[in-house]
Amino acid sequence: MTGGGAPLPRNCLALFALVLVAGCSLPPNTALRDWARTASILADHPAAVAPEPGAAPPRAAPAPDPGDEAARARRDGLVAQQQALAVYLYALGVLAEEEQPLTFREEPYAALAPRAAAADPAAARAVAEIGAILRAAREANLPPGARANSAGQATVVEDHRLRSVIRAADTPVQALVAALAAGIAAAPPAGAERRPGADREAYLRVLAAIGEGHAMLKARARHITQEDLARELRAEEDRLIRAAYRLPADPAIGARRPLGGVVAEVVQP
Repeated sequence: MTGGGAPLPRNCLALFALVLVAGCSLPPNTALRDWARTASILADHPAAVAPEPGAAPPRAAPAPDPGDEAARARRDGLVAQQQALAVYLYALGVLAEEEQPLTFREEPYAALAPRAAAADPAAARAVAEIGAILRAAREANLPPGARANSAGQATVVEDHRLRSVIRAADTPVQALVAALAAGIAAAPPAGAERRPGADREAYLRVLAAIGEGHAMLKARARHITQEDLARELRAEEDRLIRAAYRLPADPAIGARRPLGGVVAEVVQP
C-alpha cells in the first residue's frame, strides 16, 4: 500500500469485494412479487359471485331456485374464472422470486376451462391460453445455480422469462378480467350478499385495478427491474389493499381445505 499505511486485512478486502458484487446486482422483483400475491388473494373471492355454501339467505331476499341448474353452472363458471386468474397471479409472484422454480400442476388447472365456459366461452379460451403460458414457464424452470453461472447481471436469466410471460399473458388476462367483470355485473344478486350492488362494485374495483396493473407491467416489461416501476407497483398494491377494505367477508375461504383452494393445488410449491 502506498503512503506507508498498513495494508488492509484480508477479511476487509473480501468484504469490500462482496459489496462491489452486490452493488452490481439489481434487486429482486419484490414489488412485483408482492403486488402479484396481493392481487391473487383478492381475485379469489367467491362471495362476489356465489352465496357462501350452506348460508341462509336474508329474509328480505327470496331463496334461490334449486332447480335452476343453468344459473348454478353460470355462477360456478364465474368462480372458475376467479380461480384461474388467482392461479396466474400467484404464479407471476413465484416467477419474480430469485431462483424459485414454478410449480404448475396441469390436471387441477385443466378442469377450470370447461367450468368457465358455462359462464362465457371467451373466458374459457383465455383460461386455456393462460394454462399454456404457465406450462411453458414451468418447462423453462432454471436449473440450480443458473443465476450464478449466467453471464452479465445476476437477474438477467430470470427476468427474461418473467418479461416473456407478462407479454404473452396480458391479452388473455385482460380478456379474463373483462369476462369476469361482465359476468359478475350481469349476474342476479347472490342470496348471501349483504348489500346487493355495493359488495359487487367493490369486487369490480378490485378487478379493474388488477387489469390496469397488469397492463402497466406489459407496457413497462422492458424495464421490469427499475426503481420507478417498483414504486408504481407498490402504489398499485396499496390501491388493491384499500379496495379490499370494501369487500365483504368470505368465511368459505377460511373453511376450505387446502386453505389456498385451487391456487394451492396448482401452483403453490
